[in-house]
Amino acid sequence: MSFRHLALLAQTKSNDQLVWDSLGLNSSNPPSSILIDRLEKMRTWIESPHFPEEMRIKIINEAPVEMLQNFSDDEKLVLANLTEMLENCSWDLDTIASCIVDSAKSIEKSPRVAYGVSYICLMGAKKGPRLAPILVELNQREIVNQFRLCLENVN
Repeated sequence: MSFRHLALLAQTKSNDQLVWDSLGLNSSNPPSSILIDRLEKMRTWIESPHFPEEMRIKIINEAPVEMLQNFSDDEKLVLANLTEMLENCSWDLDTIASCIVDSAKSIEKSPRVAYGVSYICLMGAKKGPRLAPILVELNQREIVNQFRLCLENVN
């Protein structure tokens, strides 16, 4: 297991069992004592001031109204497209990544527009870490609801 992936899971899963479930580990294929120890140490590090900010994942659960007020018509359209696409997609890494890109390409805009919209709506920031690997570990309904909340506040 890579360091980055464990850091991602430790931040997106609220308890150890959800981490093990995500990795396909269960009672018949339990995590090793080394992996259990690594996860415990990772969670401690994440909670400390020494964890690098660029690796910290912060998903917001409110609409960043001030940032949404600055959305262009193109960004509003990408947000609407992305919300609909993510609501109706298979929740896997490749499909999520395609939805993000296609939400902008469908109106002949750069995928950068879609990523910018996504970071603002989900993290309250203009940029952030690779998005699809994070989203696949989160609940689809909660992510779509966050985009819907932003959509309601942008119109």
